[in-house]
Amino acid sequence: MKKSDKVFTFIIIAIIILIFIGLFTGFSGKKVNYKGTEKVFVINLQGVIYNQDKFIRKLARYADKDYVKAIVIRIDSPGGSVGMSQEIYREVKRVRESGKPVVVSTGSTCASGGYYVALGANKILTNPGTVTGSIGVIVNFPVYEELMDKVGIESNTIKSGKYKDTGNPARKMTEADSLRFQSIVDKLHSQFFNAVLNERPISAEQLKEVADGRVLTGQQAVELGLADSLGTMYDAVNLAADMAGIVGKPEIIRPEKKEISLLDLLLNDRLKEALSIKERGFVTFKYLLK
Repeated sequence: MKKSDKVFTFIIIAIIILIFIGLFTGFSGKKVNYKGTEKVFVINLQGVIYNQDKFIRKLARYADKDYVKAIVIRIDSPGGSVGMSQEIYREVKRVRESGKPVVVSTGSTCASGGYYVALGANKILTNPGTVTGSIGVIVNFPVYEELMDKVGIESNTIKSGKYKDTGNPARKMTEADSLRFQSIVDKLHSQFFNAVLNERPISAEQLKEVADGRVLTGQQAVELGLADSLGTMYDAVNLAADMAGIVGKPEIIRPEKKEISLLDLLLNDRLKEALSIKERGFVTFKYLLK
C-alpha cells in the first residue's frame, strides 16, 4: 500500500471513530455559574411525556438551590404516559409544598398529562388559545390477527392466568378483556378527576361536565377555574417573583445547556418513541390528547 493510501485510510478511520463517538456522547456548552441570590428558575416541559427523568432531576436539583427563590415551568405538551405524568406532578407539588412558589406557563398545548403536571403548581397562567383540558385516559394498540392469518403466521401463548395476555396484538380482545381494560381506564380517570378536584377551585358537578376528554381553550379553562389567569411566560416569571418577595426585575436562570448527541439530532421524539415501544410493550395507558 502506498504511503498516500495509508494516510487516506487513517483519515477515514479517524472520521468514522469521531462520528461514532459523536452519536453516543453529547456536546454541551460551557457551564455557567448561577450562584447568587433571588433568581427565578425557568424550565421547559415539552413534547409527549414518556421518559422525563432528566426533567425531574433538573427540577429537583435547582429547587434545592438557595439562590433559586421561585420556579416557572413552561409546559407545551399533549400529555403522555399515566405513571410519568403523575410522577412529575408529585415532584412539582413537592417543590410547591417546600415553600418555593411554582408557577406554570402554558404554551400552545397543555393537555391531559401535561395539564396533570400543571396541577402541582401554585398558579397556572395560560394563553387564551392554549389547547388544554382533555381530562381523560386512553389506551390503544394494534391487532394483527387477520394479517397473520393471511400471511400464514401462528402465535402460541402460554400464560399463567386468563388476563395475562390481554392486549396481545396477535388476537382480538374478548368481552372479558374489554371489561377489564375499561375498569382500569375508569380507575385512572378517577385519579385524574380527584387530582383536579383537590387542586383547583371547581365543584365536582362542574368538573363532571368537562372531564370527559374534551379539549378546552385557555380562556375557557380560566372561566371554569382550571387555570388562574391569562398571561405570557414573562407574566408568569413576574408573578413567581412577586410571590417569592423578589424586589425589582427578577433575574431568570435556566438549566445548563442540554448535552446533545448526533443521535438526538438524527432521531426526533416520535422516532425514538417508536424504537422504545418494544421495551414498554404494546399496551400503554396514557393521559394523552388524541
